[in-house]
Amino acid sequence: MGNHKGLFIVLEGIDGSGKSTQARRLASKLVGLGKKSLLLHEPGGTALGEKISSLVKHDTEVNIGPMAETLLFAAARAQLVEEVVRPALSEGTIVVCDRFTPSTEAYQGYGRKVPHDLIKVATTYVVGDLVPDVVIWLDVEVDVGLTRKMGPRLPGVSDRFEDEERSFHSRVREGYMVMSKEAPNLWVRIDGSLLQEEVEEKIWSVVERLLAKT
Repeated sequence: MGNHKGLFIVLEGIDGSGKSTQARRLASKLVGLGKKSLLLHEPGGTALGEKISSLVKHDTEVNIGPMAETLLFAAARAQLVEEVVRPALSEGTIVVCDRFTPSTEAYQGYGRKVPHDLIKVATTYVVGDLVPDVVIWLDVEVDVGLTRKMGPRLPGVSDRFEDEERSFHSRVREGYMVMSKEAPNLWVRIDGSLLQEEVEEKIWSVVERLLAKT
């Protein structure tokens, strides 16, 4: 278990993996069981984080290089960790986070090809000794994720990451594969192409085991 009173559960995956839906379902289930829980997402969760999210993901009129993008996400995470995550965990809250540090390694490191050493340094300064209790990776084939994301959007709304070419998303998925193999005791891979109810059950079995240890 992590060095905190609460539980820190992170859900990861490429765009279209279903992690945001499952994060909401998990948080709702915990609340229904009377557990003190908090649902967060990255980048966001704070006033600063939401502004950075809007800028980096949706403002395509602004040119943002890979290095600047990495540091902007680090800034959003720094604020989230200091303002929300650490205080919640210190109070014994179960924090469910839709994306965390692995997303930076996957998207900016593998996807954008930002040097991994730089990402690790930035991550160390931002999160310090804060480590999730588990990283639940919803793994889907790239084509499955992209197909799921092809639905209608609000007029004038674009997404800098969803609009990337297939090879970008392939590199991101490869990054997740590498990280999961490097830390098998921390990562749990779940087939995200299963029915939502099946994925939900598998996630809950992982969380139940964590709860039993607290």
